[in-house]
Amino acid sequence: MKISRTVFLIAGIMAIAILISACLENVYFVEDEELNQDLMGVWYRYYIQTDTLRQGLSSLTMFKEDGSGTSVSIDDTGQVELCRINFLWITSENTITISTEDDSTLWEGFFSLYENNGALLFSYSKNSHSYNEAFVKYTGGKNPELIGNWIMVKFDHGGERHLSQKRLVFSDDKTGTNYIVPNLEASDSVETKIYYWNTNGNYLITIPEGQQTATVAKNSLKNYRLTSLSYDETGVKDSVIYVKDLGNNDAVSLGSWLLRSWKIDGTSYPMGAQERTLILNDDGRGLWKTVNFQGTSTEDFDWTTNRGYLFIYRDSNPDIAWVQTYLVADSTMVLKTETEYIQGYGWASVEYNLKKTE
Repeated sequence: MKISRTVFLIAGIMAIAILISACLENVYFVEDEELNQDLMGVWYRYYIQTDTLRQGLSSLTMFKEDGSGTSVSIDDTGQVELCRINFLWITSENTITISTEDDSTLWEGFFSLYENNGALLFSYSKNSHSYNEAFVKYTGGKNPELIGNWIMVKFDHGGERHLSQKRLVFSDDKTGTNYIVPNLEASDSVETKIYYWNTNGNYLITIPEGQQTATVAKNSLKNYRLTSLSYDETGVKDSVIYVKDLGNNDAVSLGSWLLRSWKIDGTSYPMGAQERTLILNDDGRGLWKTVNFQGTSTEDFDWTTNRGYLFIYRDSNPDIAWVQTYLVADSTMVLKTETEYIQGYGWASVEYNLKKTE
């Protein structure tokens, strides 16, 4: 039986067609792999390090599925308006190339993903400088343990004590409020700022109302104590500790406490012709009562406790909690605060030693 040449020709054409189809599939597969899928999405910058200077300059960068991208950023200290750049991106293993839309290379370097692909580090060189940029991916996540009222108990600004007060409120709907007195030595007026918040692993992303870029902080949360690390735009490292206000009143603190002695910035001072009493009631109300030759005066407030801290919300300024550590032993109480204003002296750290009277 003879097989016609036509049959062989058709079979050959079909084989070639199958081969070409397979090759085309392989080419598409390679091109798809050149856009690392773990990079796709929205990223907020944690810091940018130029040579040895690490700064918290904010940036929002979006890597799109079609190989294009957009960056909106603050890249210099004192920059007011956001810088917007449209770019093209491509990856090969752990290298990435960022180009302009006309294929002019902006920079080429390395990238690494860590913390379950939720954090990203770029390393590259440009204009005789080395750069490292750390980003955190936006996932819309929300750590439910953050929801509530957080009081700043310590603020270390580049290793220096900073006289300020702060209270953060995280709401369930991912909105939040920042009550802050930036500098007590300048003014004790409270500034109120609204923001939106979300989390990714150990990172907190806060976006001020009406802005595109965010502040990113790396957090450690344990036993209602939140430690937050970030960088300001000048390169100063900020370490902030917050304690959650659960609305509790420690029973051992209840009662009337007579001030027996005090220290201002570590030095003991006489009480003078005055009697001061601290009264803490079980309904969460309290007052400082002062009796001297001018008469009797009181300062009323709400109070709560947690983790060895006494939070005082003065009626004259209820948005801010004045923070004091406290220790009760038998019938004595020791209060310490870093932010007390003494008439004729100024802002100081003060230690109060009190004796229970009832």
